[in-house]
Amino acid sequence: MTALRSFVNRDVNRTIVTPGIGDKPLWMSGDLGSVIGQFQAFAMSSVQKTLISGLQQRDMKVLNGMMVMLGMGALSYYFKTNLAGAQVSGDPRVWAAEAVDNSGILGVIANANHAIEKVTEGAVTILDFYRGGHDH
Repeated sequence: MTALRSFVNRDVNRTIVTPGIGDKPLWMSGDLGSVIGQFQAFAMSSVQKTLISGLQQRDMKVLNGMMVMLGMGALSYYFKTNLAGAQVSGDPRVWAAEAVDNSGILGVIANANHAIEKVTEGAVTILDFYRGGHDH
């Protein structure tokens, strides 16, 4: 019974992204680091448990999961844009960038990109190439 419980717990912990030991850098364990990074723990854990482990497995399940995440990110872009009353772009580069941005695949990397975009008022972004400049 304990072997089954251990197996189920391990599988649930792999399936549901929750921050755990080893998912965050050591600088986030101190007082100042925990204050600065308290809302980034999930994003860092997501990178560790989805992106990095997926790249190491290199199988069809991982590709399928990432494609679903990208599809849901694109769908999120479509609904958010429509609900805001804005025009949905016909440019596939915008769709690709929004799919990656909204999918959660990049985790903390996307969060850092958002911070850089805010500080530079959109002048600098890692997704600039995919969005085709500032035409979006």
